[in-house]
This record gives sequence, structure tokens and C-alpha cells, in this order.
Amino acid sequence: MVVGLCMAGLEACGGNPSKGGTGGGTATGGAAVAGAPGMAAPGAGGAAGTAGPVGGAAGSCGAEGQACCAGGTCADSSLSCLGIGCGCAVACASTPVSAGSTDDLFVTRQDGTVWYYAPVYGVLAAPTLALPFSTLSFAASGPGTYCGVKNDNTVWCEASAGSWGELGNGTDSPSATPVQVVTAPGGPPLTNITKVFASNGSTLPTFCAIDTSQVLWCWGSGVDGVLGNGSTTESNVAAPVLASQGGPPFAPVAQVSIGMYSACAVKTDHTLWCWGGNNGDQLGIGSNELQSLYPVQVGSLSSLVMNVSVFDTAACAVRSDGTVWCWGSAAYGQLGTEASSNGFADSPVQILTTAGGSPLSNVKSVNVMEYSACAVKTDSSLWCWGAGLGGGHSLLPALWSENGNAVTAVVSLGLGTICPCFIASDASVHTDGSSGGTQPLSTPISCE
Repeated sequence: MVVGLCMAGLEACGGNPSKGGTGGGTATGGAAVAGAPGMAAPGAGGAAGTAGPVGGAAGSCGAEGQACCAGGTCADSSLSCLGIGCGCAVACASTPVSAGSTDDLFVTRQDGTVWYYAPVYGVLAAPTLALPFSTLSFAASGPGTYCGVKNDNTVWCEASAGSWGELGNGTDSPSATPVQVVTAPGGPPLTNITKVFASNGSTLPTFCAIDTSQVLWCWGSGVDGVLGNGSTTESNVAAPVLASQGGPPFAPVAQVSIGMYSACAVKTDHTLWCWGGNNGDQLGIGSNELQSLYPVQVGSLSSLVMNVSVFDTAACAVRSDGTVWCWGSAAYGQLGTEASSNGFADSPVQILTTAGGSPLSNVKSVNVMEYSACAVKTDSSLWCWGAGLGGGHSLLPALWSENGNAVTAVVSLGLGTICPCFIASDASVHTDGSSGGTQPLSTPISCE
């Protein structure tokens, strides 16, 4: 599943650079900005403008009723792609529906609304509004299970099942309309939230949120202690992750990544902490104890961690020196060449570019997927390793390519099933194809 975010960016929507004027429109569109030369065309949400000189005004992309299309073109209010240049950057994160299927899409527009595109045999269906309000943050654990943070910093969720407590409203029933997350049955709402996170690619939905005091709250499935509150059962209300049994809330937290059985968080001092199940050594603590109900520090990485990614029983982190370290199960090659003989690593191992050779370096972000892992370097190139490369295992990171062309301009990296989801600098969205490969989501398929 792909989450896209439209932001003001490279150029305005409203004109085709190969033509002679600029399209405008401010009736319901965004603020007028300088546009590229082009023929008359709709601006963002506005009516078609008249042809004008180079540098005329054009509505900004992504405003009222608008979206960016894949490939850097605009959509009109009906979400039909217009083929008009769109200067929006898009951020994506994705979790797979199933291996070998086209990802379904969640698109967050510049106005904060979230739209859902369902996959139908490799083609994305017409979008529907996922949540009837603008969001500050959005996270999805599955096609029918997602949460959003409203502008008042409260959290609201929908769930097609609800049996794991993923609504967080004190019930275990499904709801097709948003319900508010609370901190006790019938009790006060969860407030002052800035970000919400969802379990990656999991059939056991868990959600966590960070508040303005950087306390981490979680609800939903509690299998193996993934909620970090001392319990292994689900919770249908939000509860703080605890530092220890009977101890204070675990804080201050900067980022968290949630798998099916475990979770890891980076604190503001850049230390890394993990909790939950350890059946695949995914806690990275140098021990094969079955679980930890409270956060334990991954001490071997010291206080140098910038971000972390967890998927099922594998995890990776980026350190401040730009190196990548991974641990857990190496079943699909996510640990590179350094896994132990039994296919596991109970402590972080460094990802190398050659067997026994130099480390993968200058990395700024990493994502672990179901069958592989990928990293974006500071030069925006994309490097991947695991089962997703060439249809087989590759234990060494390789520069990712599409149609024989190296991918060297990645703006944002998300999750996929085998292959990565990423956004290129031209605002095109690339994600898992119906055959398990990556493909651009071209204009005729869907709008982003």
C-alpha cells in the first residue's frame, strides 16, 4: 500500500512547457504561483485559464480537489489525469497487499485529505475518500485499517475487522466511519498527537502515536509484547509504552517502526530500543530470549542511530556515519553477507558492498521489506539487496535499475513486497507491479 503526499514543489501546475501560454485558475485552486509556459489549462482546482505569456500565473498543484498524477502531471477535480506538467514532490510509504499483486494506494493531498485507490487485477480503480477530514499524519496497516491525526491533534481510525482492538476506541468491533482513539474505555481521548504509525505489512494490526511530549502510545494487536506495555494481549485503547515494569512512559521518542511481532524506536538522543517478539532475533540485543515486554537498548549501535525499519523478523538501521546495520532473520537475504550459519543475526551486522569488503556508505534512509531491503544514499541513488534483485537472492547491495536504467534520483523511499516503492525527482511514483517487478504508475493507470 502506498501513501503519497503532494507538496508544493518543482513548478506549478497549469501549462505544457512545449506550448505558448500558461493556464491559470483560482476559483477553488491554491495560491497562484509563477508557472511554466504552456497552453491554456486548468490550474489546481480552478477553471481553465486563458493563454498567456511565459511566466504567467498558474494555480499550485495539490490544492482543493486536486492531486498529482504519476509521472509529474496534474489531475482535475474528478481525478482524471490531464497530461499537464505538475510541480509536486510526492512522498510514499507502502506495505504490500500480497506478494505479486499491484499495491493499492493511499494518497494524501496538499490539503491533507487522504484518498484510496484499490487494485483490481493490476489496474487501480477510481479513488474514494478514505477519511472525511484533513490529516496531519496518516498510517495504514491494511486496505481497510487506517488512522489519521486531525488538525486538533486527536486520532481517528477505521477498521474493517476491529477484532484486534485496532480502532483504539474501547471496542473490538469494526467501523466503516472514523472513531476516536481513547486512553480508557469510555474515557478521555488520546490528544496532543503529532504522528501516527502502523505495523508494516502485518496481518496483526498495531498502531502507535507520538505526542507533543514525545511519549509513545500504542494500541491494537499485542502479540509477543509488541505494544511495549508489559502485556501480550491486544489493547482496544491507547496505552503508553513503558520504560520498565511499573516504570514511567518510554520517552522521548523521535521515530518508531512496527513489525508483526516487534517494534523498534529511535529516541531523540539517537539511541535505538526494541521490544516484543524475538523468535527471529529481531530485537538485535545479542540474545535469543523469546521476547521482551519492555524496550531494551540495542547497545552495539551506541547513540548514533538516525532511523530504523522493521518488517516481520528482520530490521535495519542507519547510523549517523551513513552506514547500514541489520539484524534478525536472513531468510530472504536482508542481512547481506554477514548472517550467521543458521541464517540469523542476534546483533546488528554491517551491510557490505563486497564480501568481507567495504561497507555500504553515505546512506540516509533504509527500508526493510518482506523479501528484500533498500537504502537511499545522500546522492539520491537507490541500492537494494535480498530476494527482490533479478528474481533471486543477492546478498550484496546493487544499484537499483528499471528498464536497464539506474535509479539515481530518489526523493522518498517506501515499502514494497519484493521491490521498493519510491518517488523519483520528477514526481513519478514507482511501486510493485502485478508480476512482482517495479513499474512506474503511468497516467492511464492512476493518479497520485
